[in-house]
Amino acid sequence: MSYQIDASLQQGIPSLRLIDARSGEERLFWQQPETTDDKEMRYAWRALFRRLVLLASGDHLVQEREHRAARRHDGFFSREARPAQLHELPEQQQSNVVYLPVRRSGAAR
Repeated sequence: MSYQIDASLQQGIPSLRLIDARSGEERLFWQQPETTDDKEMRYAWRALFRRLVLLASGDHLVQEREHRAARRHDGFFSREARPAQLHELPEQQQSNVVYLPVRRSGAAR
């Protein structure tokens, strides 16, 4: 996915906005809190990077799903011989947060 990045600095306070280039939907907005507390500031920056990693991971999963769907459409995988990890997993999306189900490996479930 591609994004339009709007980074600004207003009165010394940085903010970041990522907008999906195809849909025009705002995918992420972050603004540094107005605080002098170092602990709160570090938490805010870590939260930004955590959200960026989650956004990138979600985009990667969408691209991988589209790629696999295209391969199935070309006849590369038949429905009977499809590997278990290719079964589509449902995802719920709300705002810019993507919730993905977690599968546990192993016998104990």
